[in-house]
Amino acid sequence: MNDIRMKGPKILYSNEEVEPGIRRYVLKHIQSLDKILINLERANYTVSGVKSRFCVIDLKIVGYIYNTKGRRPDTAKIIKILK
Repeated sequence: MNDIRMKGPKILYSNEEVEPGIRRYVLKHIQSLDKILINLERANYTVSGVKSRFCVIDLKIVGYIYNTKGRRPDTAKIIKILK
């Protein structure tokens, strides 16, 4: 398995903090990530540290950029088509 994509929480929680400096949104995202990693461990899968990226704002996967605004094509991949 090459890519595991995970969405962040749908609610931004109005920057509500659960601990000083830790927003509820970030906590929920980390809890979801923990569940995924636990399930992978139970299935005897490993996660490569070389390609692993956690808690990023933008993510490029197979010619698309994913972020809080949704999915859009990566213009670097379609520059010839645009020209």
